[in-house]
Amino acid sequence: MWASIRQSIIRECWRAERRFAPLCWYLDRLGAERSALLAALPQQYWFDAATLVTHGSPRHIPNSIGVDTSDEQLQAMFAASAAQLAFVGHTHQTDGPRRGRAHDRRAAYILATRLAGAAAGSWGIAPRRVAYNIEATIAAYDEGLRKVAPAFCAVMARKLLTGCSLVGPWLRLSDGPFLRHTTNFPTSTHHANIQPCKNNGARDNAG
Repeated sequence: MWASIRQSIIRECWRAERRFAPLCWYLDRLGAERSALLAALPQQYWFDAATLVTHGSPRHIPNSIGVDTSDEQLQAMFAASAAQLAFVGHTHQTDGPRRGRAHDRRAAYILATRLAGAAAGSWGIAPRRVAYNIEATIAAYDEGLRKVAPAFCAVMARKLLTGCSLVGPWLRLSDGPFLRHTTNFPTSTHHANIQPCKNNGARDNAG
C-alpha cells in the first residue's frame, strides 16, 4: 500500500518538472498494469551463490558503477555482498570501468554463458555490438515524444549519432539555460559538424 502511495507521489513530483516530461510520457504509455509488473521485480537476483544481477550496486538501485569508479569505491559497494561476479546497469554504459569507453554508435550487449562444471561465479563473458538504423530510431521520436519533450529528443539524437554519453549531464543542467539550447542539437547524420566524442568529459550516470 505504502509503495503504491510513494510511487504516486514520486510521479506527481516528476510531472512538476519539465526535465522529467519524457519519463512521464513513457510511464503513461506503459499503463498501470505493466508499471506494476516492473515495480514488483526484485531489486536483486542471484543466478548462483556467487553471481549477482542488480540495477545499480548491492547497496541500492541508483548506486551506479561507472568508468571513473575507483577500486576503493567498488570495495565499499561490495563489502557486504557474497558476489564474485555482478551484472549491473543503471548507467546505460556497456563499456565497463576496466574496459574504458569507445564511442561506438552500434547497439551493445554482453553475452554471458554459464561454464559447464565451473564453480559458482564462473561465466564466459563476450561483448557484442550490433549495427542498427539510427535515423529510423530518431524518426520514431516524432510519434509523440518530440512534441512533449523536444529538448530530450534532441539530446538523445545527438547521443545516438555520436556515441557520446549526454543524458546524465543534460538532466543535471536542464533546470538552467542549457535546457533552452538543447533543441539546437543536430538531429541527423547529414549535419557535417557531427563528430564522435574525443574524451571522457561527459559521463552519463543517470541513464
